[in-house]
Amino acid sequence: MKNRIITPLLALLATATLLFSSCGKDSLEFPLSGKLKYEDINSVEVLNSVLYSAYRFIATDSYYGRYMVVLGELRSENCMANLNAMLMYMEYNAGKYIVPENYDILNIWTNMYKAIAATNAVIAHETAFPDSKEAELMVGQAYGLRALVHYDLLRLFGAEHSGSAVTGIPYVTAYPPKNLTPARTPVDEVKTKLFADVDKAIALLKSWTHEEEAAQGKNAMLPQVHLNYYAAHVLRARMALWFGDWAKALESIKVVEDSHQFRILSKDEFVASWKKKLNPNSIFELAITAAAMTNTLSLAQTYHDPDFGAVAPTPYLKNLFEPSDVRGGKNMIGENVEQRLRKEKANEPLNTYLANLGKYPDHKTNTDNIVLMRYEEVVLMKAEALFRTGDLAGALTALNSIAAARGATLHTAATEDAILLERQKELCFEGFRFDDLARFKRSVDAKCEVEGTGDFYKLPYKYGTKQYTLPLPMEELLANPDLQQTDGFAGAGR
Repeated sequence: MKNRIITPLLALLATATLLFSSCGKDSLEFPLSGKLKYEDINSVEVLNSVLYSAYRFIATDSYYGRYMVVLGELRSENCMANLNAMLMYMEYNAGKYIVPENYDILNIWTNMYKAIAATNAVIAHETAFPDSKEAELMVGQAYGLRALVHYDLLRLFGAEHSGSAVTGIPYVTAYPPKNLTPARTPVDEVKTKLFADVDKAIALLKSWTHEEEAAQGKNAMLPQVHLNYYAAHVLRARMALWFGDWAKALESIKVVEDSHQFRILSKDEFVASWKKKLNPNSIFELAITAAAMTNTLSLAQTYHDPDFGAVAPTPYLKNLFEPSDVRGGKNMIGENVEQRLRKEKANEPLNTYLANLGKYPDHKTNTDNIVLMRYEEVVLMKAEALFRTGDLAGALTALNSIAAARGATLHTAATEDAILLERQKELCFEGFRFDDLARFKRSVDAKCEVEGTGDFYKLPYKYGTKQYTLPLPMEELLANPDLQQTDGFAGAGR
């Protein structure tokens, strides 16, 4: 007989209840109060509330509000965890690995499937409101968000780059579910489902341009704080690069490029943009309010707070930038990293040494929008896809358009190393670095020396080892006999 313990995923799949709180027009708070059941989705307003629950789960600190971004940096040579950091951060920093019993892993898994449950509840009502353009846009967003979350699950837990024979993640598309104990969906099938979802989102969101969306009704918001038509294409391009489909990536990149809705920010604009919301390069941001961040550790606090500040840039990263590059120096990286490291080593107080990162600067109110997609990433994806298809001149042009805008020396040739380097410098602290290394099948080098000491605070990650995946939560494995652990972790072979 199958184990019937109810764990977070099983409970989420089985329950028909979503939770809501008070409303804010441009926030991730929900327009209804109390408990809302699946059976109660009887109006466009209620459908909107369910959709907003998905956004809220995606913005939580166990997802894009912190972990998804920070772990992409700590598992690379970009950032280090200091002595204020939680154990999970420090284990990554040391090149060690966390265990399936780790509670933070469970929280990541749980919040991602909470978001999926909400998207599935919306999609289940795809034909319920045929006369509502708003409802159509909500369903389009739900398809796109469902693809986004499953894609993120695949990157975190899918294990394609770990050397494991056990890969894939449960791809859940029904609410209420048909199967309470889902097995891993094979990676090829995940790929098919991902593109089916994002293509459906694109079809439904095609009318959602910046001008047209503004006229959609009283509940409409700026498209940049929703997964809009162009954001769906960015997601499609990301997934295409992950799976090596260069032509598909270029198709979606061209749509975004040809819209002329976005542009690369200038040198001066780039620094200022992180203190503002919805800049000319913004494609998709998660809108954050102070209320949404109550009792939650934000990205700003993780990177900046003088009393916490758990994550700091490495001297190695700092030294990648030329003096003329606006992405380095005191504007974006800070000048106190070495002092902070030495004080940690001596067990001295840290609160006078702020890890000054220019991205996500507001650690007092914690209301920085979370930038999920911006145009500079699109240009760098274009460089990568053109390089893979043999258009080296086009790749170089795209690559240098970013370098020139930041005051950096131009590249002389488009190469894998040049593309990775420019992505590292442009997208650092945004969570891309580790997945970039995985996609290029690169190991994480041990280059993180405390300057002038000969001490290393980070060990290398070798590509093709279990360090290239997160283990599935043990609680989930204990409850679900059809779910198999990744090779190399406890619970494998169930």
